[in-house]
Amino acid sequence: MKSECRGYSYYLTFFCLLLAAALFLAGCTNPEKAKAQHVARGETYLKDSKFQEASLEFRNATQIDDNFIAAHWGLARAFEGLERFPEMLDELRKTPGIRGCIRKPFTPETVRDVVSAILAEVAHVG
Repeated sequence: MKSECRGYSYYLTFFCLLLAAALFLAGCTNPEKAKAQHVARGETYLKDSKFQEASLEFRNATQIDDNFIAAHWGLARAFEGLERFPEMLDELRKTPGIRGCIRKPFTPETVRDVVSAILAEVAHVG
């Protein structure tokens, strides 16, 4: 009787290890692919004026890569659609390449600097 129970425990242990390995491998995704998918879904939501959903997708992309320009830019546009302008400016301040251009007071010079920096960054990336 004891040998039968011991045999089942080995099978159960093996099955649990196999299941754990399968779950571990299933959880591994390519970060580049994941952030691109989040941004693509965010852009789709923006086109449909679903700004809250878009902000979640862009936020997920920034959590994967905090220096991903498209994610920060998309998140800023989602905040603009939600009329959350202070958060929009904060997100633009976090965007790589234009971090130093946005000052606290929102002035015409700030807008000009931000637009110039964004256009320069887009030209550099594209």
